[in-house]
Amino acid sequence: MRRPRFPQTHWAPARRSSVRPRETNPEWIEAWRALYGYPHRDASAEHVRDAFSAKQRVMLEKGTNYPAWILDQAGIEFVLVLDLGNRTPAGTVSPVC
Repeated sequence: MRRPRFPQTHWAPARRSSVRPRETNPEWIEAWRALYGYPHRDASAEHVRDAFSAKQRVMLEKGTNYPAWILDQAGIEFVLVLDLGNRTPAGTVSPVC
């Protein structure tokens, strides 16, 4: 008997079968360049650390406006925010992203 397939929920572990979420995906490199001034054209381990450092710097610079800034940069005008028991208030940024 086959088990029914249910959509993945927010508490289910993510699968790493796709290339898209990997740091070596060229889409990430272009996003880092556009958002954080990432100067490199590759995703070597050292350069990825640079990207995350740049992200942290921008997060601290933008403060609580960081989520809105990211959405503005992506051209997203409206976002539905659901409270699923997260203890961080909506609009608050944790510096460990």
